[in-house]
Amino acid sequence: MKKYILIILIIVTIFACKKEDNNIALPNWMQEMTDTLETNDYYWGSKIYRHDWNSKYYYHLEIPISSCAYCNIYDKNGESIDWKIEDMEAYLKDRKNKIIMWEWKKSE
Repeated sequence: MKKYILIILIIVTIFACKKEDNNIALPNWMQEMTDTLETNDYYWGSKIYRHDWNSKYYYHLEIPISSCAYCNIYDKNGESIDWKIEDMEAYLKDRKNKIIMWEWKKSE
């Protein structure tokens, strides 16, 4: 009997620890952007992250082979952010709740 309880506890623990799927819908502008990105091999391996900063969401398009690490940051409406250096430093220091919104993975 103890063996069965132990097995049940292990199974419950495995499912309880399963990575949670964020299931956050992409904004329309981002869906259009990802559809375009996926047509150009330059963007293979790219990711879009969402961060919270100053009570707003910001989206960061990370392109692995780009020489500009933080050029592609957008607000909630898809408008590119033109950072002042002090704002960029504050954003990088204080952003929170990093969530991956999209990733162009290699098809297998």
